[in-house]
Amino acid sequence: MKPLMGKGQTWLSVIVLLASASCRERTTLPVKTEQPATPTAPPASPAAAETPEPEVAAVTPAPTATPKRVIELAEIIADPTLWPKTVAIKKAMEFPAVIQGKAVGKLNVPSGTLTHLVQIRNGMMGLEYKGGGGWHKPEETDLLERVRATQK
Repeated sequence: MKPLMGKGQTWLSVIVLLASASCRERTTLPVKTEQPATPTAPPASPAAAETPEPEVAAVTPAPTATPKRVIELAEIIADPTLWPKTVAIKKAMEFPAVIQGKAVGKLNVPSGTLTHLVQIRNGMMGLEYKGGGGWHKPEETDLLERVRATQK
C-alpha cells in the first residue's frame, strides 16, 4: 500500500461553496499539491528583459498618376484612326432590308445591336447593318464610350 503523504507533499483544504437557490452548505475537500524541492528565482521583470526596437518601414508616398486626357467626340470625328470597326446602337433603329443589293423593306434593329461604322461625315455616322445602311447621330451609339475604353 502506498503512503498518502510523500516527501515534499502537503494536504491543503479547499473550501468549496456550493451556492444554489435551495441549498447553501460548505464542503471541505482535500487537495494534493507538490512543493518545489528548491526555490526558483522569480521571473525576470519586463524592464530587465531587453526589448528590441520595433522596425519602422520607410514610407514613400505613392506616385501620383497624371490624369489622362479625356478624349472628346470632335477629336474622334476628326481622326479616322480612332474610329472603331463596330458600334452598338443605344435605342431601336430602322435600317433598310436589302436582298441582292435591293432595298425590299425595313428592319427594326433592337438596342444593343452591333453595327458597322462606315464613315463619319458632317457630324453624322454612316452605319451598316446586314447590307442596309443609314446616317445616325453619334449620341445614338456607344462610339464615345467605346473609344474612351480603348484609350485607358
